[in-house]
Amino acid sequence: LKGVRVARAHQTIVIGTADIEPAQRLDIALNSPTAEAHCVVVDERDIAIYVADIIYRGDCVKLDINLLNATTE
Repeated sequence: LKGVRVARAHQTIVIGTADIEPAQRLDIALNSPTAEAHCVVVDERDIAIYVADIIYRGDCVKLDINLLNATTE
């Protein structure tokens, strides 16, 4: 969005398993692994400009986390 300045963006991911509806929608077996994500993006006026609840198939998720909070080149 032009003119929008993002102040904060936060995502929480919970590892879980698919119940009936997500299993059907994602075309996976019942109780298959999933990653459930809640994402919020807030602008500089502290207004949420994007909010999403997403369920990912477990076979499509990879976490790459820098545990020392250092930059890599």
